[in-house]
Amino acid sequence: MEHTYKQLTHYDVRKSVFVHSTPLSPLAQQFIDKEGGLKSLYLQLRSFFTGNVPHDIHMYQGEFDSHAYFDHDQLDLWLTFESGHGLYYYFKAEYVNYKDSIHFDKISHHDHEFAKEHCMRIDPERYRNVAFGNKLYDLLGQQFTADLLPRLHNLSVTITGGLPSPVRMLSRLLTLLIPLGIIIPFLVSLQLLPVWCTVLSISGTIALLIHLMLTLHQTLSGEIKM
Repeated sequence: MEHTYKQLTHYDVRKSVFVHSTPLSPLAQQFIDKEGGLKSLYLQLRSFFTGNVPHDIHMYQGEFDSHAYFDHDQLDLWLTFESGHGLYYYFKAEYVNYKDSIHFDKISHHDHEFAKEHCMRIDPERYRNVAFGNKLYDLLGQQFTADLLPRLHNLSVTITGGLPSPVRMLSRLLTLLIPLGIIIPFLVSLQLLPVWCTVLSISGTIALLIHLMLTLHQTLSGEIKM
């Protein structure tokens, strides 16, 4: 597997499903015709081990909130090509067809405990009463593809997308409030603008403050949910 398909990626194979207009490479076509099955799962999981994704080594020695950087383009690939979905597919949906080829009893007790410990750190309530086995990997795959990976992707968009939307909204409002609430009244007091501009100033300021009260809570709630 590592020798014949060393240069093949999960994305090369999944293009047959997601990118119909892109022709498959001869190697990808050979894999689809001759391999598949659990080897597809292996290829899929191998996509997470790439030199293009630098990690902080302490991430694997301490708490999960250690600093680690994931390239946004790499996150796009994982999300687009459903990397990790094979855990659900092979350990639940099609498990009855592959269970004779999966030998959990060959995995050491230490590795059992290691996997369960890290699942508990991700979500104690979800994995507390789940023994090491196909159900554990099924639940992990579902949580990863439906929750963890999308959230990580959203956070990446937030981090790389400039200022948060509440800050951008407040900066725009401040840009409008300064001339309406400060500059126009000042010019009116100097008799450089007609008095009716005061009405414009007051009306515009009140309208912007009402808009702020109506939209700020919704905007902040959206940021918190992300």
